[in-house]
Amino acid sequence: MERSTCKGLEMGKAEEQIHLIVDGFNVAHAWGLVKKRSGDWINEIVRTLQEELKEIHDEKGWRVTIAMDGKGREIDRLHPFGDDSFELLYSPSSLTADAVIEQMVSGDARPELIRVGTEDRAVLHSIEAGGAEAISPAALKDEVLAARRLKRSRIKNSFGDSKNTFTNQIPL
Repeated sequence: MERSTCKGLEMGKAEEQIHLIVDGFNVAHAWGLVKKRSGDWINEIVRTLQEELKEIHDEKGWRVTIAMDGKGREIDRLHPFGDDSFELLYSPSSLTADAVIEQMVSGDARPELIRVGTEDRAVLHSIEAGGAEAISPAALKDEVLAARRLKRSRIKNSFGDSKNTFTNQIPL
């Protein structure tokens, strides 16, 4: 996993690419991922969010940032799949993930391309005032499922009806 730390909130973005920013714990609660608190539950939640949201990243071509509350001195950015367009961001202890999300939206040159996954009313008001669009955790789950169906269809179409095309060509 690639790791980088940075002090600023600036981010590069491909022109016209949707940037999905997910309020990690808020969506995890809404999706029912925060049920048991034993062992490595936080890392399990993060892994589940990453796996689910990777579907949107890969199939829809959206940039994805999962924002989580952190405990370091600076913003900690991880790229769990080795791709800069999929990011796990931990806020510094001096800021909440919500505050980082709000700063990302307000500091972006194209906030109309940002979708923020959250049900947090304060964040919703802030990001919508900043020009970004909110997406509820339920709608976000629907996007994941749609991306998954798109992936299955793409794979099916790429193989076509291959069951009749393979034969044993080795003389026995």
